[in-house]
Amino acid sequence: MKKLFALFLALSLLLCGCSVEIVIVPEETAPPAVSEPRPTDDTLTIHYLDVGQADSILLECGGEFMIIDGGNRDDSQFVVSYLESCGVEELKAVVCTHAHEDHVGGLPAVLAVYPTAAVYAPVTTYDTKIFNDFLHYTDQQRLKVTIPAPGDKLTLGSTELTVMGPVKSYADPNNTSIILLADFGDTRFLFTGDAEREAENDMLDYWGENADWNVDVLKAGHHGSSTSSGY
Repeated sequence: MKKLFALFLALSLLLCGCSVEIVIVPEETAPPAVSEPRPTDDTLTIHYLDVGQADSILLECGGEFMIIDGGNRDDSQFVVSYLESCGVEELKAVVCTHAHEDHVGGLPAVLAVYPTAAVYAPVTTYDTKIFNDFLHYTDQQRLKVTIPAPGDKLTLGSTELTVMGPVKSYADPNNTSIILLADFGDTRFLFTGDAEREAENDMLDYWGENADWNVDVLKAGHHGSSTSSGY
């Protein structure tokens, strides 16, 4: 619940000369002004925005920004205002993990304001107004939605993000969630969207021994639902 996030939480890790900062951003509070480890002098800052039972995560590294999900439509003003407070002028990437409103809802407003280099989603059609708005503002930037494949990579400053899932097609939009593994020096984050156990298990089977799942920070699947984050 939002009231539980009454304070900012800032965690700084100094690993191999790397600086990682995690910020949990309460909506009621004004914001403050699978690879080998790669040496870096950058700072990776990950902002977890409190958008209720929804997701919105801003990543910042080496002067570059990307956003994973944008909360609900009603969170649009908050999300855009927070990006503005962080000095965002353009985005390296906008990632819609899946088509449900509590993930895509605020992204049309983000795309309406910020020039973006690339837009990612697991589908290019979904019959809701909010997802169509997402497609509309993507098109206004003369961009096409890219459906990433397992193993695709994206760099953000000195951070490398690898697409780990989905590895199959699913009828349940939650299971279509784009799952990203972020490597920054020796520090690793896993962003899981709303993937359920079926998609999690399929992903583990797909990668087998080719993936190292030891991560420092896990974004619990489906808002911590009992149907996700299997053993």
